[in-house]
Amino acid sequence: MDINRTPTGEIEPVTVKVPDGFPGYLLVICIAIEVTLVILFFLTASFSDKSSLVAKLFNLDYEKNIPTLFSALQLAAVGLVFGAMSRQMKHKEALPYRLDVILSLGFLFLSFDELFSVHERITSSLKHLPYLPRFEGEHGVWIAPYLAVGLILVLLLMKPLQSVLRAYRRESLIIALGGTLFVLGGVGLEILSYELIREQDYPWYVYALEVAMEEFLEMVGISIVLYGSLLLFKARSLDGGE
Repeated sequence: MDINRTPTGEIEPVTVKVPDGFPGYLLVICIAIEVTLVILFFLTASFSDKSSLVAKLFNLDYEKNIPTLFSALQLAAVGLVFGAMSRQMKHKEALPYRLDVILSLGFLFLSFDELFSVHERITSSLKHLPYLPRFEGEHGVWIAPYLAVGLILVLLLMKPLQSVLRAYRRESLIIALGGTLFVLGGVGLEILSYELIREQDYPWYVYALEVAMEEFLEMVGISIVLYGSLLLFKARSLDGGE
């Protein structure tokens, strides 16, 4: 982060720079933390009372605990990276300002959702609508509205997204891979869980394995998105901030 002064002594806008090697180091650290969280989840589920504080702190299926906080911080970090790009990069018609702003706000919302379970509140508010798909027990009503909003945003941003893919193919594909894993864990395995596992009388470890896979894919996915967004930030900076 560089702070420069003009000849009159005024402070110029702060310029954020991504150090060489930082995105890769951060990715390794994040994945190491995620593997540790999964191990702690299995250990606490196996050797401690499920109602104990330790078990609740590391239960991947609970809200407002350590895994949730870690995921929320990662999502917020991605939002801040795109927010920094919206302020620092030069924007042109092919890569408009609104692309960075919408992506920034989207990831910041997902971070807020992760912390405060907004999707569960949406489920409670919309479960009276019979045409929205859901799982047994009125679960998962939030999935259809979220997918609809996501599809609308993709359609609205199709041209700038294609421009980013052409100009920064490697970085874009990394972000797309991370996003796919995130959705696969957060939506795909959630659907599989409610349809095939949660309503069946399976041993506890089958349910625990499904939860671990679901949350691990989510966390790794957003780690890869964060990695790719930092690479994109660096690449655009090297191209003159475009």
